[in-house]
Amino acid sequence: MANYNTFQEQTWKTFSQTVTSTAETNLLVSAGGANITLPIPAWKSIFDGRAFCVRCAGWVTTDASSTANLKMYYSATAAGAKTTNIAATGASGSIATTSNNFNLELWLMWDSTSQNINGQQFGWFFPTTVVSGTATTPVTSIADISAGVWFQPTITFSAVTAAATVRVTDFGIDVI
Repeated sequence: MANYNTFQEQTWKTFSQTVTSTAETNLLVSAGGANITLPIPAWKSIFDGRAFCVRCAGWVTTDASSTANLKMYYSATAAGAKTTNIAATGASGSIATTSNNFNLELWLMWDSTSQNINGQQFGWFFPTTVVSGTATTPVTSIADISAGVWFQPTITFSAVTAAATVRVTDFGIDVI
């Protein structure tokens, strides 16, 4: 039977980030702070050929009838470089000036022979969007997963009048 073992999780306290644009927005650690990024721990042997889960959950509140799309990127730097968009919830159903929650899980695998990270994405973005077992975009040619693999979430709202709010409440990596 599979056993979840959390190996890496957010070390910062969440805050409610204001989003004032319909452009894709990097989620931040704090107001005016660095991008939220989560690294693969520095030991690769535990990940070589083993499945792991990257999980990002939280909630949004909109100030206009809007949709939202949460994306997850592979990043080659700790600062977050959005190197490869590996997964997305897709546009949520209409969030009509209310609060709704989201969860995006990437069930991934990397091995030292193929040197690829790939897998499936699952989750939801309420009120109506469900992500059900679709393939992630593969990340290729990673010879050493412990040499620099980070994950970074972003959000895009379809409409904003003054400000929408997003809060990431859980961001972690579990070895399955």
